[in-house]
Amino acid sequence: MVWFYCYLYHWTVFFEEITTNGIQTCSVRGQRYHDMLRNFVIPQLQKRRCLQDIIFKQDVAPPHIDRRVKQLLRQHFTDAGMISRHFPTTLHPHSPDITPCDFWLWGFLKDNIYRKRPVALPDLRNSIRRMFLIFRQTHSGQLWKIWFCD
Repeated sequence: MVWFYCYLYHWTVFFEEITTNGIQTCSVRGQRYHDMLRNFVIPQLQKRRCLQDIIFKQDVAPPHIDRRVKQLLRQHFTDAGMISRHFPTTLHPHSPDITPCDFWLWGFLKDNIYRKRPVALPDLRNSIRRMFLIFRQTHSGQLWKIWFCD
């Protein structure tokens, strides 16, 4: 199984819009998530020739269960290649073998990212990027390779 989490390592994604006040960080909504999958994630998986080998897992965040998103995922991953709400295989939120990042990685990152108490969104964004770089450098063993497709 190849974890989709690899995209957090290779491409940290932030949603931003250009407004009259400059660049603004914006919320992830169903359409933005759909567009990211369609225009970036799926083409990257196709480029790596691993789209057919992936089991795509996501939680129940509202953008993940948007009708357009579910249609796109069914088109590219089929029901058999999905672990998510509204698919035959649903997410098991308390299963360390299916959700390994929930049992260690997210807590580790959150503790370290918020240690410096980012004041503004750009500070938070920079702290997240910095922590992923540090994490890769300090945890580059087999665990990293398994979780992040490296």
